Amino acid sequence: MIPKKETLQIEFKSDVKGLSDHALLEEVVAMTNADGGDIYIGVEDDGRVTGAQRKHLDLDGVRSLISNLTIPSVFVTGEILNEQGQFVLKIQVPCSTSIVSTSSGKTLQRRLRFDKTPEMAPLFPYEFDSRRSFLQQRDITQATTFTYDPKMLDFVSVHKAMASIRENSRADKTLLDLDENAFLSSLGAVKLDENADPKITLAGLLLFGTKDALKLFSGTYGYSFQRLSGGFVQQNEDFFGNIIEAFERFQAFSAFLFDQQEYLDEGIRYPVTTFDEVAVREAFSNAIAHRDYSLLGKISVCLDEGGLRFTNPGCFIRGLSQQGLIMATPRGRNPLLSASLKRLGYCEETGRGVDRIYAGSARYGKRWPTYALSDEQSVTLVIPKSPIDREFASFVRRRCAGVSLIGLLILSKLREKGKWEIRELSAALGIPEELLEGYLDDLLSRSLITKNEKECRLNGLDSKTLPAKLSSAESKQRILAHAKRYGEVASKDVQLLLGIDGTKAYRLLKELVDDGEIE
Repeated sequence: MIPKKETLQIEFKSDVKGLSDHALLEEVVAMTNADGGDIYIGVEDDGRVTGAQRKHLDLDGVRSLISNLTIPSVFVTGEILNEQGQFVLKIQVPCSTSIVSTSSGKTLQRRLRFDKTPEMAPLFPYEFDSRRSFLQQRDITQATTFTYDPKMLDFVSVHKAMASIRENSRADKTLLDLDENAFLSSLGAVKLDENADPKITLAGLLLFGTKDALKLFSGTYGYSFQRLSGGFVQQNEDFFGNIIEAFERFQAFSAFLFDQQEYLDEGIRYPVTTFDEVAVREAFSNAIAHRDYSLLGKISVCLDEGGLRFTNPGCFIRGLSQQGLIMATPRGRNPLLSASLKRLGYCEETGRGVDRIYAGSARYGKRWPTYALSDEQSVTLVIPKSPIDREFASFVRRRCAGVSLIGLLILSKLREKGKWEIRELSAALGIPEELLEGYLDDLLSRSLITKNEKECRLNGLDSKTLPAKLSSAESKQRILAHAKRYGEVASKDVQLLLGIDGTKAYRLLKELVDDGEIE
């Protein structure tokens, strides 16, 4: 089966006029320097099959040509396809673990244009570090190009980090027993070279560097904090400084993120912030820990009516995508910097920060965070503004103590509709069916779900897709039951109890007063 259109991993090449060896080699090099993929010789750009010429139906000859004229050699596989009497050569190109060029010295890459269509472009030397970072072959934050000079570091930031460790239960308390030099050495901020001379690492510079040192040695730092409302810019701050200072600025910016909502359960009001504080902290920490420091650009945080967006330069590293983040093995682009942030208490110590980001919304039945705006140049996380699902929040609070984060995400997904086929739920969550069964069995043992071999559903709570709107009579009965149980009922109680606005709550209360049901 031939795909219908070109993508980053699919390329069509016409052979009507004879595809040159030169053009074929360039496509192979560009594709292997990206994510790998398939090249179809004998297919036009619009997907029409016109067939490959005889020389391109010699699979062994084509494989030999490619391996002999690429450096290092690229070993492809392939097959001959028969599409309605036309023969097409499908070449399967692997993703290279090194940077490949043609034997004539051309180094190319395949990438997406702004309109999401693929193109071939040069892979310039300054992009090599980014490519190696993508392949997890190099941790650029371990680079020790600079001889250590204490004047490069802002020791006020060093002391702030130490003070933060004392107050943060997640931080590595053993760091507090060290003096300044041992503290920096333990974090990997300063390392000794082969001559036992101290060198400052890029991680150390990013964490504690002065503004002057950062400007001189690192052009890849910077932060942008924006607040938009009603089409107007309420805040637009560009900040240049080290990571410790950046967290302080972000904390000040975060004051606008935690307005409180409430839900009512058994007569008790439970506060819920607009955005989960743990999720927001992990989102900002992840942007710092996983950005590509070989690329120019800022980490951007933007708040508007739709939600909160975090954007950092650099795409997902090899093997990661937005579809599989929940179950992905924790690994990062910048291991040294990530480890330092964990020890300082700024990042999730287990490396499962993404789980925390999702769970912050899922436990209250809110819309999940999404990485759908991410592209080849940057990773963007959106945490949507979303109302509380009060019934689900009560369900979680009462019955889900001890449930794992993954289990909580499963329950949240089950809440979306009446029932799920296990196969479909597996695809929606990005969790293999065999592994999903284990989580489902745990939820079943807690009587939180019901399931059979093919399907599962929540137990004791309807889905959002089932009719949930109460009639006026039913609403009044709930209000009267609340008043009888607690001796009083206020407009705010009715709003929380029924999930309605103040106007509707006032009208219902007035009707009950007029009918003599309450005073």
